[in-house]
Amino acid sequence: MKTRLHIQIKRRLYPLALLLISCCALLSTPAQAAVTSASGSSATSLLVANKTNSFTIRWQVASTSSRYSAAATVANLASPMTLNGAITPAGEITIENFVISGAQVQSWLDAGYRTIIIRRSFADLSGAPAGGINADVRFNLSSSSLRATRDSNAFAIQRLQLSFSNQTSLAVVEPGQELFGYLDVDFSGTGILEGYWQLAEPGASEAAPLFRTLKLERQTLSSLQHARLPSPRLPTDKAGKYLLRFCVIDRDSTDGNAFNCPDEGKVVTVAYQVLAAPLSQIEEMQLSADTQPVGPATPLHWSPVENAVVYQLQIFQTAGNNAPSFVAGMLLPNSTQGTHLSTLVRDKLNAHQQYLWRINALDSQGRVIGQSELTAMTYVP
Repeated sequence: MKTRLHIQIKRRLYPLALLLISCCALLSTPAQAAVTSASGSSATSLLVANKTNSFTIRWQVASTSSRYSAAATVANLASPMTLNGAITPAGEITIENFVISGAQVQSWLDAGYRTIIIRRSFADLSGAPAGGINADVRFNLSSSSLRATRDSNAFAIQRLQLSFSNQTSLAVVEPGQELFGYLDVDFSGTGILEGYWQLAEPGASEAAPLFRTLKLERQTLSSLQHARLPSPRLPTDKAGKYLLRFCVIDRDSTDGNAFNCPDEGKVVTVAYQVLAAPLSQIEEMQLSADTQPVGPATPLHWSPVENAVVYQLQIFQTAGNNAPSFVAGMLLPNSTQGTHLSTLVRDKLNAHQQYLWRINALDSQGRVIGQSELTAMTYVP
């Protein structure tokens, strides 16, 4: 009886022992390494055919071990195209640079594509390099950024120009004189223009200007596609050279703290000079009587100014009702009262287009002591 009971107990314990052994075996087996998630993002969403497209993609990958990705590809083409080679990301986030030519974008447009998908497939490094979890980033294609903006009716700034009431990028004023800058904006769509009016004062406007903020501008722009915004009243109490600039803030690409003109392509700057003496003491210079038209051999003359150490020739382009914009200039010694347009200047002018020109006389401290009126000319090569 005792023997039979002992056998029954052993039979009952045997399956339990097998179960415990199996569990211990599972626990002692290392967990299988794997990529658990992968994604990509880029601040750029548009690739255009009229320029080279340089951008970055931010790959974010989570895994239980080191991981691997074969070459990045344009995945949605009929024959997927390889862009960049294999990578082994060192951390959870990897920043990768891409360059796609405008000609390549145009070839995709010609083939009927309007979007592309850049893909990386991430897998565990200990396994097969191929396969894994896909991370995709989609890009729209267009012949130009302007075309894409117009097609989508999105808000975009097309042109910025800063000037003074004299319609130029340089003003000379007396101490205490009222002065404002004017920002002309051409835009498409409807949206909010946001930016800073900033000023560098005498002593801080030289090689590395030090700007301070005068005002945060925030305006809703719509329908007319052109706007003119005045600056705050500008200080004119201290003699010297001032720099005024307007910096556009793009909150889509700025973290909210770096508002010291982060995008050089969205900054416009002008200068003004506050005189130590009244404006009446600036000599009015006379220009040659007939400067229509002007060609490579046409002499340009002006009356001399005593104590001038250099003469400055300036050429501006007219823009309808908008402020003229500076095109080119020349610095000439004080022994000269006439010149021809240099090759460098002529290369910046368009044939048969009308421009404005004038002469400034500067003293040894860079102050304007003589100035002519703006005079029209037509450039004829």
